[in-house]
Amino acid sequence: MEKERLRETLTEIAHEDQRGESFRLYLQRELVRRCEKNPKYSLRAFAKTLGMQAPTLSHLLRGSRPFTRNTILSVSKRLGLGPEIFSESAKEPQLKQLTLDSFAVISDWYHFAILELVNLKHFKPEAKWIAKVLGITPSEVNIAVERLVRLELLKTEKKRWCATSSGNSTIGTELTTIALRKVQKQFLEKALTALESVEPELRDQTGVTFPIAVRDLPQMKEEIKKFRRQLIKQFEKPEGGDEVYQLSCSLYPLTKTQE
Repeated sequence: MEKERLRETLTEIAHEDQRGESFRLYLQRELVRRCEKNPKYSLRAFAKTLGMQAPTLSHLLRGSRPFTRNTILSVSKRLGLGPEIFSESAKEPQLKQLTLDSFAVISDWYHFAILELVNLKHFKPEAKWIAKVLGITPSEVNIAVERLVRLELLKTEKKRWCATSSGNSTIGTELTTIALRKVQKQFLEKALTALESVEPELRDQTGVTFPIAVRDLPQMKEEIKKFRRQLIKQFEKPEGGDEVYQLSCSLYPLTKTQE
């Protein structure tokens, strides 16, 4: 089943004229998938699986070194993927990639965190530093940053990173719903972790139980939306923040930039 799933994924993104680029993006996603499954998994471990040196794989994943046909065939063999999967051309490959990128940004919490992290006064545009404060791997950071740049949500010019609100793609309602469900689950899991690991003075996790009329739910949701917007307007510090926080009726830090 795993081998078949990988074949199907590659078939969707493969395009004869962009074979190397499609394969690079596939390997990025596969590395992230393995890191999510095992937080201790590393670029070095992935390189060993693919039969190459870690620095070589790093250059290939960043696009600073092109894939050769022999490399693609060798890596495909290591992953149990036959070269025939590249024989079919996908329709509108750029649009497909933007759709996959958009889904990943919405469904993985650290994309939002990176966009907010760049506003902190002591932000460092370094993958290792970002990985450390977010508790993810440098590989996940590099791939997420490239994805955000590709979607025009982040600029990384001259060592100064800047988040922008002008993205150039969107995904369908069904995919959006799935992605939002996934990211909300991640935030709830992080809230549970914060409950055990973050000092009480650095978080707020409280609740209230009360009876309501179900017909009032739409109005209640609107009031909650107003509350969120008002809270952001009053306390957001685009240029002078210390940490990035998440509010889900449970306020806790997503980053740890200070000891």
